[in-house]
Amino acid sequence: MSDIVQLKENGVPKYLKTHVDAIDGVEGKLVRATGNETILGIKNFKDGLQIGGISAVTDKFASKSVTTTNTIDFMSGSKVIFYRWGRLVVAQIEISNKNANFAGWKNLMPFPAGYRPITVTGWGGTLTNKSNRNPALSVYANSAGIAVMVSSTSLPTDQLCSGCVVYFTNDNWPS
Repeated sequence: MSDIVQLKENGVPKYLKTHVDAIDGVEGKLVRATGNETILGIKNFKDGLQIGGISAVTDKFASKSVTTTNTIDFMSGSKVIFYRWGRLVVAQIEISNKNANFAGWKNLMPFPAGYRPITVTGWGGTLTNKSNRNPALSVYANSAGIAVMVSSTSLPTDQLCSGCVVYFTNDNWPS
């Protein structure tokens, strides 16, 4: 490509610029659509930044509190607060059982959009019994959402149990 001449003095070209340099207000060079480049300085991407279709922003934060609709097995205030930071999700679970002898798996709730785990394999943890020392509850995920289990028939009524599970999501950002 030939140079762009912005000014001639006595018939001699002066202030030669390339096509990129000739664009007014551009300092440095334009970023190419392909190829490897190093770009210096802070860039403010107002609408976000993605790498391979996944948001690369890790300081974007959202939270959602979901109360269970299963009031047969759980007290009405039983809930999960989902905290999302980038692709990382923390599920803060706080539940109370409605009846004694709570043995077996009980469905707590489905995962809300924007907070679903990449996989339910390995998703789980322990909920500490804050009312008594024992028994603790187990929590895990299946295709229906979050389920809770106690392995003992000696759980008294209305035991406050809580815990956290940390996992990753590929869901779109919650609305």
